[in-house]
Amino acid sequence: MQQLRKSAMVLAVAVCTAALIGCGDSTGSTNAALSDPPGLSGDVQSLGTPFQAGAFHSLGAISAGSTPLARTTSLLAALSPIRPSSAPGAGAGKQALALRAVSPSFLTAPAGPGSLIPSSYWGHVFVWDAGSGQYVDGSATGGPAAGVRFTLYALDPLTGQPASPLNPVGYADLTDESTNAQYRLHVLVADATTTYADYVVSVTTTSTSFLAQATGFVTDGTHRLDFSNAASVTASQVGLDYNLALNQPAVSAHLVATLAIGSSTSVLTTTFSVTRGSETVALSGRLTATQTQSGFTASANFVITVNGGQFATITGTAQSEASSSFTYVGPGRALTQAERDALDRLFEAPGVLSATVDALLAPAEHLLGTSTSFAMSG
Repeated sequence: MQQLRKSAMVLAVAVCTAALIGCGDSTGSTNAALSDPPGLSGDVQSLGTPFQAGAFHSLGAISAGSTPLARTTSLLAALSPIRPSSAPGAGAGKQALALRAVSPSFLTAPAGPGSLIPSSYWGHVFVWDAGSGQYVDGSATGGPAAGVRFTLYALDPLTGQPASPLNPVGYADLTDESTNAQYRLHVLVADATTTYADYVVSVTTTSTSFLAQATGFVTDGTHRLDFSNAASVTASQVGLDYNLALNQPAVSAHLVATLAIGSSTSVLTTTFSVTRGSETVALSGRLTATQTQSGFTASANFVITVNGGQFATITGTAQSEASSSFTYVGPGRALTQAERDALDRLFEAPGVLSATVDALLAPAEHLLGTSTSFAMSG
């Protein structure tokens, strides 16, 4: 296995909530306005709703190394949905901007089906063994022809493991659809009546690059989120491009983030937009961070627009082990509480969406020993 090792790069800057609620300053402002701040807040938070299905939560019970199929269990464990600490509205004190790339590991070229899941396990069904507290290869068959199936169970909220007595709530099928040019893993989560997730993670690697894509949908049976997401890594740049569309309420989101990695100074450029009806609200800007012997210094410059018209700007600097200083330039007046809440949700949303999308890309990332993440939560 050929590996490309790269030290972790983390850019972070605290953005105190006070920066969003200070007195308005009309300098540079326009007449752009949020048409429905409470509606924007609610729609942004609703993007995580489809991940609340019980069957999807139950994926978290599968842990690395719990069966001889360690590679499969480790990747499946990371498919659990948004963690409570990442939920919208959590940690209201401050937000942070961060994009991280951690030690990409590049495998040899794939060789068709069997590259991810050994053929000796194809068709097998893994079940929970209460005695040993882990998943085991069960006696039943019925898994996918080129993959494996895990039976999912209702969880004990105290332990996060299947509750006793066991209560099956669905299953997760992982099918190895790899080709000679690309790793491909098909993930299907369902019960007898509903398909909760159906998507394909594909990975292309070279000696110097990594590209993971996830395309498909997740649903709780009512709310469906369709997505087409990608994460790329090279020695000098990390990129994320996430597209998500929810049916109820009808809202879409697009997150583009690029981290250009320098020897001491790196630059994070990002745009996050939410479209609901005829209104598109976008947060875009740049964060420049320089590593020092004692930590880091950073400067940020962000603009919030409504249908292309400037609504507000946030600029400022931060230094590790010191308080940050940010200036808010708004629409010539103090923000209403509803507007403050909407902007808070806008800042938190990329981190929440990244937690969601990480769950989708995690199968490939865990198999290949690499990860990327983006966060805007404190």
